[in-house]
Amino acid sequence: MNWMTFKDGTRIEIEEGASLGHIAHIATNEANALFVCEKCTPDNVSEIKFSQPGEDGAEIITGEYSGLLLSGAPTRATNEDGLSVTVTISLYEPSALELRVAALEEAQGVQDEAIDDLGGAVSDMMEG
Repeated sequence: MNWMTFKDGTRIEIEEGASLGHIAHIATNEANALFVCEKCTPDNVSEIKFSQPGEDGAEIITGEYSGLLLSGAPTRATNEDGLSVTVTISLYEPSALELRVAALEEAQGVQDEAIDDLGGAVSDMMEG
């Protein structure tokens, strides 16, 4: 048994052999599958912890990640029993280029706000 814990603390059981690009969860029904899919938001997958039970039953952390991104929406497939649903989640670590673009976009946002504030101050000075 292995688990994946989302940023919000929600923990799901995942199949053995998972990798960031292929994480499979067997949901007991469609409602549970939809619940797991709804947990897969950009913010909630940004911090993920993988764990498994140790010999003494205590949880052993096998991996912790931050800054992860979704490769796409999770997929769902009904299993042969007609009830359970396999939810497949695909995550990845952003490349250096993606990180750089995100930093530039954030800096541009700060600069845009500063320009707006300056424009408002100049307008106020011109009026008064």
